[in-house]
Amino acid sequence: MNFKVNGYQLWLGKELDVTALGAHQINKAGFWARILLRPAKGQLLYWAKNAGLTYLSGEDNAIVPVLDKDSAKKVVFGTTAYLWFSDSKLYKFGFQVAQNQAVRATTLFEGIEEKITGAVGVPTSSVGTLKIWETESQKLVLEIPLTARYGYLHLMHRE
Repeated sequence: MNFKVNGYQLWLGKELDVTALGAHQINKAGFWARILLRPAKGQLLYWAKNAGLTYLSGEDNAIVPVLDKDSAKKVVFGTTAYLWFSDSKLYKFGFQVAQNQAVRATTLFEGIEEKITGAVGVPTSSVGTLKIWETESQKLVLEIPLTARYGYLHLMHRE
């Protein structure tokens, strides 16, 4: 899928490199983020606020936050990326479109679904707005908002 957060290449099992994460504005999560997201014992949580996400290949496959309040209200949105490390290896990745009008998040995530489906095939599971692609070892989850103002993408080891 070629996911990158702020240009930082992601793949499950990638070794933790604090210097490289910092160079891409991905920092260790603070106390409140850890309380909210509850990483398992021994897991480290890193995050990037208003991060850019690229996926597949090419500039057409990117989500970059639009924070300019002078823009039309329907296009203003923020993002957050979360990276969970277990045993110093990337275990799970999450990306969220937040603080937006539902129309924008829905449009972005419908575009991601279409491109992922074109690249790897139809989801292995689809219930309403929840789309899941699974392999023997990995799981990609896409949650497209309908009335909520948030959209989520998760890549994780399959359990």
